[in-house]
Amino acid sequence: MTRARLPLLLLIASLAVTACTPTATEPGATPSTEATAPSPETTAAPTTAEATTTSPELASAVASSYLQAASGRDLEAAASYLSETVFLDWGPAGTAEELAAGWAWEDAFTVSHMLDTCKDSESPSAAIEVVQCRLLVESEVAAAAGNDPAHVCIEVAVEESVIKSIIALDSEADCPMNYWEYMFVPFSDWLAEAHPEITVQEMYADRTSSEGLALWTAYTQEFLADN
Repeated sequence: MTRARLPLLLLIASLAVTACTPTATEPGATPSTEATAPSPETTAAPTTAEATTTSPELASAVASSYLQAASGRDLEAAASYLSETVFLDWGPAGTAEELAAGWAWEDAFTVSHMLDTCKDSESPSAAIEVVQCRLLVESEVAAAAGNDPAHVCIEVAVEESVIKSIIALDSEADCPMNYWEYMFVPFSDWLAEAHPEITVQEMYADRTSSEGLALWTAYTQEFLADN
């Protein structure tokens, strides 16, 4: 397991989300400071001319809306913001079933995320707009070990109101990818003594099966009881 490729969100228990406050707008339309990201399922299909441009405001609104839906464990809403061919190297994979399985593991390991900020980033084309989002990550496991909350930064690529990819950033100066040190090192050290028959890497590889999830739940609660 590499330290920079961990599911988050995910993202994310029912915590208040400190969202960046982007402006949502249809491509080519005048931005509104009151608007929120439209759900792809309820947004009218853009014309050919409109589909060639994705505004920074729309991209930021879509990214923050997805992350808020993931934080609130709103499966239908979160899945609606993802392209059918979405590429994710951060967070659970993109189908509703995969999102639910990933979130179940995060909940078992007491992980939650809160959106901190989003900002416009360099985009590859007018059709695809990229925004960079910074999230605060908290875990009861890390807190029990005396560790402060960690951060993760991701790049979200948006095209026509749907997310095409979410990529973890490893080298941001203000957002080091320190999941491993934050949560997994203290848990791994404890596991090596309490249950030497299995490693955290082996547990992680089987984290979404019913048996694997039950093991994560049991050992996480045991860790918290011991600490």
